[in-house]
Amino acid sequence: MGTRAALIIIDLQVGYMAEAAGTGDVVQTIQALRAKAKATGVPVVFIQHEESGFGPGDLGWEIAFPVSVDETVVRKRSADSFLDTDLEERLHALGVKSIVVTGYSTEYCVDSTARSALSLGFDVVIVADGHMTSVSTDGSSALTADQVVRHHNNIFGTITYAGRSCTVVPASELTF
Repeated sequence: MGTRAALIIIDLQVGYMAEAAGTGDVVQTIQALRAKAKATGVPVVFIQHEESGFGPGDLGWEIAFPVSVDETVVRKRSADSFLDTDLEERLHALGVKSIVVTGYSTEYCVDSTARSALSLGFDVVIVADGHMTSVSTDGSSALTADQVVRHHNNIFGTITYAGRSCTVVPASELTF
């Protein structure tokens, strides 16, 4: 990647995985990236959403798999992982210049976090097959979950922020 990177895993929590589309494949992809990051000394940061009724001790709030002692967990209360958290400070303390974004939910937390990171001066890599969403199955959603993911991959592949880069890369092509 050229600059110091960190792998960001957003809202991979038990309660969200139950409703997300493509969960199995995406979680496997994220787990493989996590192993690759750790093997190359790249910091891994889990983002954990909480709100009233969805916090410590509540069913489904826990991260979907065990977090290692060498990994960081940042709790957030909004779609933007940087808003009212110490994520930016933690990344700067690690010397991180670029973030690799994965997780849930594509059109909310993944999108908001990536845009905020760009505004804060970080380069961003979106893992094309490393994020997911859930949509209503009652016909009220305009797009399917797959269409939402493809749409956001297209947007992030063409978005411009002066002096920063935003790329979309399949997990198989990602190097740390």
